[in-house]
Amino acid sequence: MKTKTVLITLVSLLLLTTTDLMAQSTKDLKATQKYLKSLGKEYTLKELKTLKELTFHDKEVTDAGLAVLSHLKNLRKLYLAGFDDVSAKGLLHLKKLGKLEALGLANIMRQEEKKLLILLKDFKNLKYLDISAAPVSQPNDELNDANLIYLKDLKKLESLHLRFRREINGAGLAHLKGLKNLRELDLTGTNISDDSLVYLKPFKKLQTLDLSGTALSDVGLVHLKVLKNLRSLNLWRTHITNDGLIHLKELKNLEELTIGESRSDSKPQDEDDRKWPLTEPINDAGLFHLKEMRNLKKLHLIITFSDEGLVHLKKLTSLQELELNMTGVTDAGLVHLKALKSLKQLDLGGTQVTDKGLVHLKALKSLQNLDLADTKVTDKGVKQLKKVLPKCRISR
Repeated sequence: MKTKTVLITLVSLLLLTTTDLMAQSTKDLKATQKYLKSLGKEYTLKELKTLKELTFHDKEVTDAGLAVLSHLKNLRKLYLAGFDDVSAKGLLHLKKLGKLEALGLANIMRQEEKKLLILLKDFKNLKYLDISAAPVSQPNDELNDANLIYLKDLKKLESLHLRFRREINGAGLAHLKGLKNLRELDLTGTNISDDSLVYLKPFKKLQTLDLSGTALSDVGLVHLKVLKNLRSLNLWRTHITNDGLIHLKELKNLEELTIGESRSDSKPQDEDDRKWPLTEPINDAGLFHLKEMRNLKKLHLIITFSDEGLVHLKKLTSLQELELNMTGVTDAGLVHLKALKSLKQLDLGGTQVTDKGLVHLKALKSLQNLDLADTKVTDKGVKQLKKVLPKCRISR
């Protein structure tokens, strides 16, 4: 495939190919067109008939711009984010993109969101859909549980992102029971309840589930055991306790897990305490329940762990990636990692590790990336470790 690289003062780099275009604003497009015209090649966006993927990252696109996109009949993937001047009327132009399989509309509308959902029901070929909100956006009553019914006919959908849609309490998931091909579901920051997780049962193919930042508790975890194909699970900043982790043993195929810091630990000062009930955070004791999860390849332990918990990881010999960033791990705890021979990435940033503890990492011959940022490790310590692990990329 022939690729033309055009350097423009407005952006660092813009790549144009016959099948892919990434632009950071419509101004960039105009500058690119002007540049190409000076070379005797007069292009406009709508003339790129074979374009298959297009991404915009700022607030330059309007309804008129979407009308231009409607000419790109071969477009498979379209990602728009953060646009204030786009309406449901403008999005009607996208209905002409019959081959569209991936559509990203994160935080592009603060009004008429019900109209947006009604429009989406006609995108029958969609496999990927992102209608997330911004983390600090105000709740919008229109994108709620009841209106999720407009997504029920997207039978080909494999990936659905509803991040920070606080109007969603979970009951609306019942409308989506026909989405049998769903493999990824992102419910980060929604207001789903424990009881609503029973509606996940029809998603037999689900592999990735993000429940971080929700009020999920141990009671809700019981409903996850039917998701036999689950590969990745994020439970960060929930109400899960140490005892709740015992339910994860049913997830035999789980390969990636993120836990740590209960939601009460991170309650903003201006939030109502009733919405952030106190729970004991997951800590070292909870890791006991993970020791038989032999298929885990990626484990992210955030903040509320220390040396004591690492002893439970010794049997997780399939681990390839371990994150211990900002935990209470010290030199003494690293001795428990020596058995993790498959480890390729290790994040010790923000821990109390020093040069002395690096001796325990010398046995990790497969290690490719080691993060020691904000630790007490010195240049001398890094140099000594590099002698033993010359292929390992060490950052600090």
